[in-house]
Amino acid sequence: MNLSALVRHLPLDGPPVDPVTVPDSIEGLQDVLGGRSFAGGLYRVHDQAAATRWASEVVDAFPDFVDRITCFGCDWLGGQFALDSARTDPSGQPLVLLFEPGTHEARLLCL
Repeated sequence: MNLSALVRHLPLDGPPVDPVTVPDSIEGLQDVLGGRSFAGGLYRVHDQAAATRWASEVVDAFPDFVDRITCFGCDWLGGQFALDSARTDPSGQPLVLLFEPGTHEARLLCL
C-alpha cells in the first residue's frame, strides 16, 4: 500500500505533511493524519478512536463483516473505507471496501 501517494496527490487541509513521514500502514496513517481531511473535507482519515467507533457502526449495518474490517477513513457522503482481512491481494495485503450508507452496499475497491 502506498499511503504517501495520498499525501502527494490530494491537498491536505491544515498544515502540510511531508509524504516521506507517512508510514506505509493504516495505523501509521492514523497516527500521522488521524482526524485530518483532504480537499476541503472530501475525504477524512479516522484517528484510532473514530476508526473503532465507525467499525462498530458498519458492523451494525453489515453484520457479515464482524471481526474482519478495520475502518480508516470516510468520504463526504458518509461512505466508510475499511480494510477487509478476509480478502487479500496476491501479496497478502487486505483489500479495501467502501461501505455506502445511502445504498446499503459494500463495494470492493480496485487500487
